[in-house]
Amino acid sequence: FRFAWLMRSQRKFPEAVEFSKKALLKAPQDRQIRAEYFLNLGRVMFASGYDISAIVWLDKAEELLDPAITNATAVDTYRFLTLAWSSRLNYQVALKYAEKWISVSGRTQFRYKHRQALFELATIQSASGQTKRANLTLEKGVKLAVDENSAYHACIFLTSLLLHALDEGEIPKARNYLRELE
Repeated sequence: FRFAWLMRSQRKFPEAVEFSKKALLKAPQDRQIRAEYFLNLGRVMFASGYDISAIVWLDKAEELLDPAITNATAVDTYRFLTLAWSSRLNYQVALKYAEKWISVSGRTQFRYKHRQALFELATIQSASGQTKRANLTLEKGVKLAVDENSAYHACIFLTSLLLHALDEGEIPKARNYLRELE
């Protein structure tokens, strides 16, 4: 699977699929291995622009996830389900998966993934017309980023809040966000 991930990151999709198949052949009955295999196929399809195919494979991966176990496979499965549904402009389903992504990532040691999930949720909320909820999610993200000493994510959240405030004509709020950002 590491080779599959490497090949996928290099956009060598046929090789990525072949390495995934090899991994699956080593332990075809293992639920975790099968979930990772489906996740990898879903990610390859998504990266290739086949959103519907990606959703099919990612749904298969989700079915194999053990709800009692939180791991990187679960986090990535929900991440890509969120992104795939969002790219299809089905915000209702994308919001559902974003909430699952937040829930799962919040229980891991990968705190940056949790902040990433919050940002994606805010983006979907904003795109679906839920501006107030998006701003609340962004505020939560800023607080979390500052508490966890992540200047990078704090800047991303604050930049979005700044742009939202400017878009809504709330200049005093925008000044405050700019001051925090600086």
